[in-house]
Amino acid sequence: MTIGSPTLAGYSLAITSLNTQWLECQFSYLHFSNKETIPPVVGALQHIPFKIDPLDSVLPSLIVLPQNDQYWKHLAVAAKRTKQASIALWISLTWVFFALLITLIDSFVDFDHFVTIPGAAGYSIVAVWSYLLCLVTGWLEVGFQREANSLCNALDGAHEITYIANTAEPVLATQVTGRCTHGIDPSTEHIDHVNNDEKKATPIFNYSRVFIWSQYAEHILKLYKRAADKANRRSTVRSERVWVDNDHGDTIPARNLVGNEAEVTQYCMGKRNGLGGVTAGTHANSSKPIFATEVFRRVCFATILALGLQWFTTGAAIHVHPRTPPKGFGCRAMTLLAYGVTSMIAFGILLFSSVLASDTVLDTTSLQLASEFFF
Repeated sequence: MTIGSPTLAGYSLAITSLNTQWLECQFSYLHFSNKETIPPVVGALQHIPFKIDPLDSVLPSLIVLPQNDQYWKHLAVAAKRTKQASIALWISLTWVFFALLITLIDSFVDFDHFVTIPGAAGYSIVAVWSYLLCLVTGWLEVGFQREANSLCNALDGAHEITYIANTAEPVLATQVTGRCTHGIDPSTEHIDHVNNDEKKATPIFNYSRVFIWSQYAEHILKLYKRAADKANRRSTVRSERVWVDNDHGDTIPARNLVGNEAEVTQYCMGKRNGLGGVTAGTHANSSKPIFATEVFRRVCFATILALGLQWFTTGAAIHVHPRTPPKGFGCRAMTLLAYGVTSMIAFGILLFSSVLASDTVLDTTSLQLASEFFF
């Protein structure tokens, strides 16, 4: 797919980086537990399919309960590994540089006669394939799964040490039966054939999870922000308790953040009704959250970057041929032009399909927000 549509590959890289930067920027203004570990973990989840239940109390427990600090640290280790390059990758990059160098030399020199000749074909080959170097180095910076299912396995491992708020004291999630206790579930059962690309974890398929990841990431952000705001106001999870300061660092004493299920949920999500559900008027009262804030702005910017990658490389290759003898727009230039246009069309179709496959596309509020942005 990368060879067939460099535009799509560039878009997946750009939107992954922009989403990560957006999330880190949003968290930078907040002060609460696990501020340094949650953003890289949620950012790394762009590489895999996952789901969260916005109405369940497990996610608030992950954010509020101090017992879950180890949960985020466990996932942070896995997230950090996505940005660690292997020896094989560096060797591959070395070969890419070597191949580019040899191609450029061959463009200048005819080794049979050792005389300088014009090498239009060599120049264009270097230009048209140079996007691969940008993509490889880009993914080294942004991160990717070095091993298949490494993030999914990390989520399963973290679940073993997850604590969730109960009617009394927090308990291990593995001891709770009769309900799903995965705050962040790597399951793909919710994905059908319509959006089947969401199941695929190779980097180019990040394009298919942009909208659903943005919704989930913003939901986590808002839960964290509410908890951070209450902590800044020195409000404890249990209202009858008095806030206790920590004289040995900036961490919040665990006593301030321990409570039962209703109290922990209220600390993040708002008041609960007598049936245990979230009352109307809270952001989490819809099973179909609206498009995330500024997601279309990031999509547009990533699209511009992807088109730039495509046409600065393919365009340079096209530009070489009309200016070398025999001058004119010939078959080689036309072939490269067809390649660039086809890549762009394929990207447009897949991008539009990712919007149509999103569960939120039929949400009228979402469409209204999209219309306000574009028009």
